[in-house]
Parts: sequence; C-alpha cells; structure tokens
Amino acid sequence: MPKRRIANEQAELPRRATDALKTARSAGKSFDDAAITFSLTKLDVAVTFCKVCTVALAFSSHTKIDRELEHVEHALVSALRTREKVKLKPHRQNQFREKVEQLEALLSLLAERVPGPKMQGIERCLTRFKFIEG
Repeated sequence: MPKRRIANEQAELPRRATDALKTARSAGKSFDDAAITFSLTKLDVAVTFCKVCTVALAFSSHTKIDRELEHVEHALVSALRTREKVKLKPHRQNQFREKVEQLEALLSLLAERVPGPKMQGIERCLTRFKFIEG
C-alpha cells in the first residue's frame, strides 16, 4: 500500500469518527423517542384495563378483575422502566403526568372496591412515577 494512500486515509479518520458519532447520537435520539411513545401507549393500555375492571365489577367477575389488574401492573412497570431511563422534554413530561393522573383517578375508585396485594403493587408503581416527576 503506497504511503500517500495511507496518509490520505489517516487524514480522513477524524471526519469519519465525527460522522459515526453524529449517526450514533441520531440513533439514540430516535430510540428514546420510540421508547417514550411506547411507554405512553402502555399507560393508555393501563387506563383501558382499569375501565375494563370497572365494568367487570358490575358483573362480580373477580377472575377477570385479577387478570386485568395484572395487565395494569405490567403496563405500569414497563412504562416506569422507560420513564426512569429517559430524560423527557417538558411537553413529554406533561403527557406522562396527564396519563398518570388519569390512571390514578381510575385506580383510586377501583382500590375502594378491590383491595388487596395487587392494588398495593400498582399503587407503589404510581408512587414511583410521582417520585420521578417530583
């Protein structure tokens, strides 16, 4: 390999490294945006399952209620994991806060009618959300 070619390639290394860093940062930002959107969707799922639990209470379907509460807890834990890892912009923080407040209102109604360890676990998750937001 001629020395001139090696020198040219070495001269291009800083530019290549800079390009690689830009690409990595862009990919990281895209991943964070996707994770945030996914977590907000998980919170929507939790809200939906809370509403299903409310309907199931009318029919005294305790098996269904337990199953739906497991879905709520799973969705909350998943969203919480992302929320703990990703720094949010103010408008995303507001979106999280609104969804958590909506979920909290539904769960407070359910907690009165469905006490137990599953509800306590869900309430602990909500407390962790508030702690992160605080």
